[in-house]
Amino acid sequence: ISEYTNLLLGLSPQVDFTDILAEGGRDDTFEDLALFGELTYHVTDKLSVTGGARVFRDKTKGTAGIPLPFASRTTSYFYGINPLDDYLLGGWEPYERTSKDQIFKANVAYDVSDDLLFYATWAQGFRPGGANALPKIDPFGNDNSAILTYDPDTATNYEIGAKTTLFNGRLRFNAAAFRLDYTDLQVNELAGLNLVASNAQAEVEGFEIETALALTSAITIGGSYTNLDARFTSDAISAGGTLPYEGNALPRSPESQFTLYADGEWRVGEGTLATRVDYQWTDDYFFDPSNNPEVLIPSYGLLSAFASWESDNGFKVSIYGKNLTDEEYRN
Repeated sequence: ISEYTNLLLGLSPQVDFTDILAEGGRDDTFEDLALFGELTYHVTDKLSVTGGARVFRDKTKGTAGIPLPFASRTTSYFYGINPLDDYLLGGWEPYERTSKDQIFKANVAYDVSDDLLFYATWAQGFRPGGANALPKIDPFGNDNSAILTYDPDTATNYEIGAKTTLFNGRLRFNAAAFRLDYTDLQVNELAGLNLVASNAQAEVEGFEIETALALTSAITIGGSYTNLDARFTSDAISAGGTLPYEGNALPRSPESQFTLYADGEWRVGEGTLATRVDYQWTDDYFFDPSNNPEVLIPSYGLLSAFASWESDNGFKVSIYGKNLTDEEYRN
């Protein structure tokens, strides 16, 4: 494009306008200083109560941005700026962000027997903020100062569940129901450039089950299933205005997923042969928070297999295959 621009303007000698339209990213350091721990009190032989806490300070410091060398040099040329300025339109912006907070956890567990446990958990989560790789002032004159960085988000999780083993440990069955409430959820927004906003509210409700059965001493079959209802509970506020996300499904959150598998382990020669075959199915889901039907990822299922033989003296050879049915999918 530099050569084309010189020909278009009829310049002689030619000016190096560069062929680089944009370059960018982040160069930063992240420091996490934390004090954390858990304490469990056994009220009875069967009932226990656990409390946990984490007090922390996160600090991120660095530079981020998207310099636009070609646009900057051509603009510099027309305004008579010499030498040509690669950072006239977009450059590297320093930033520093510090977060201080504390999160907590509480759990109650009851052992009905050696093979059956019920539990309830309340826990908080925290994800640090960061920086967007954006020019402070873009070529259209928009001021991106307000979105050069984004805030932390937090989550509160409520979960109840059961863990059990039956038939002398041959059958394992676990189940849980949960709810997650997100505050200031970090959302990847595609607005010409990738940027993260952190002002939406969301909730996730769902359940999951997992089971495994030892058919013989060598063969185990099992599976898992997860069901989610993950939705925004508010609109998001972006530099360009309100984003109508309320009621939309959260991106990359399929309603249903399940896995089926079979494991085997045998003595073969002077070694052990381990095998696994599994099938993983994922429901369709939206790729972005706008729930644009054009970026709906269709459901897909993947069949995979694995085999490994390891000799008693440590020599090991493995072979595996993924997507053996040649399923077309995107993720």
